[in-house]
Amino acid sequence: MAQEAGIGRALLYHYFPGKEALVEAVLAEESRRLLEATEPAVGLSPREAARRALDAYLQAFDASSGGIRELYAPTADTVAGVHVITAANHDVQLRRIIELTGVPDTAETRVLIGGWLALVEHLATTRRHAPGADRGELIERCLAALEAVLDRPLP
Repeated sequence: MAQEAGIGRALLYHYFPGKEALVEAVLAEESRRLLEATEPAVGLSPREAARRALDAYLQAFDASSGGIRELYAPTADTVAGVHVITAANHDVQLRRIIELTGVPDTAETRVLIGGWLALVEHLATTRRHAPGADRGELIERCLAALEAVLDRPLP
């Protein structure tokens, strides 16, 4: 990794005392990029803002060489800190949806939207196994599922 980054191994180990710390830093950066890419657009209807965020979310997974998938589909080799990173990302996305839709921030709402986010995360991590699946259609189905979970249409 040091060679790919164009730095010496000593410098790499100065900042990252071990492989786990380095991987955790890489995954934290992947999470930050995902949150940045899915930031709700200002001035759009809630439905259009959600559509754009979903498209950016799926696009980020499609473009990733694996870092994002490791966040949401951990393996036995995944570093321990990944769960903290994933939970923080999940919480930000959950709060964004509550704000975007204007639903009351209750425990029930958080459970329901959390379940919907789990659907979106699963779809994003596994859709590469269905290469013929149309991303636009998947996004529309995710929006319909969100409306069903919220028991109201998105304006």
